[in-house]
Amino acid sequence: MQYYPQEESFCRSILEDIIQDMNSRQFKKVPLIWTPLEHDGKNVKEFKKIIEQKYGIKLGGYEDLHKWSIENLCEFWTEFWDFLGIISSRRFNQVRL
Repeated sequence: MQYYPQEESFCRSILEDIIQDMNSRQFKKVPLIWTPLEHDGKNVKEFKKIIEQKYGIKLGGYEDLHKWSIENLCEFWTEFWDFLGIISSRRFNQVRL
């Protein structure tokens, strides 16, 4: 493959224009769906407790919850959706990888 320095310069110029344009735009700020109330993992513990009670399982810690979420994708996202209190015109109907 032959090297053309002018192409690199041209591409760099386009990239710089794009960056300048992006930096000059005012992006709409949207509210966060959820943020933790405390730094002690209270919300994760509460969510884990809901999962344990509903599914009759015992999760030792975050790693167990993470493993369960991977092995039970649909159940995890259904419970997380409800836990966050997401409101939408319709509920999701599948989980994609």
